[in-house]
Amino acid sequence: MTQREASENQIRIMDAAAEEFMRAGFDATSIDDIARRIGQTKGFIYYNFRSKVEIFFAVYERGMEMVRDEVTPLADGPGNALERLHRMARAHLVNLMDTVAYHDVIHQGIEQRLRMRLTESQRETLIGLNSLRDEYEALFRAVIEEGVAEGSIRPLPVAVAARTLLGGLNAVDIWYRKDKDHEAASVEELASQVSDVLVSGFHHRS
Repeated sequence: MTQREASENQIRIMDAAAEEFMRAGFDATSIDDIARRIGQTKGFIYYNFRSKVEIFFAVYERGMEMVRDEVTPLADGPGNALERLHRMARAHLVNLMDTVAYHDVIHQGIEQRLRMRLTESQRETLIGLNSLRDEYEALFRAVIEEGVAEGSIRPLPVAVAARTLLGGLNAVDIWYRKDKDHEAASVEELASQVSDVLVSGFHHRS
């Protein structure tokens, strides 16, 4: 299921499931927990998804699609590679803070893939979902490589640089949580501050 194929009810379930998975973790979350969060029955959940694992995978995929759709157009945008990298980092952070529960689920899928009780078919599905992360990382690698070649980014090992940058960006979900007074302006400002700190290390200094 892709983000565009999901029904309104499925998106409601995924939103609720993401929050529950972030709150309690995959193993401790039940279908009842997800249903309770949206004021529905267990039957409503099973009408839309066959299992908790299927919901988890759908949340993971939707999370990756949402951030990819925000960041991909910026990789080929105007400006030199360093400027584009900064805009990509900032957009990634805005998306993370707006959909932090989805990013938390993505991390769970990466970190707990060897511990989750999955069938062979489910494990293959998770490996496929993790490949979405590799494709996303490749966007950053390409821009960094271009920047090194043109001189806007200092000479760096491209793979290490991309993973370090993304690791720093994704670490924000460890400490960032929305609150009732959350405002878009504060998200934009925080995203700019964090991306400034992280991308500053890529500047080519003569």
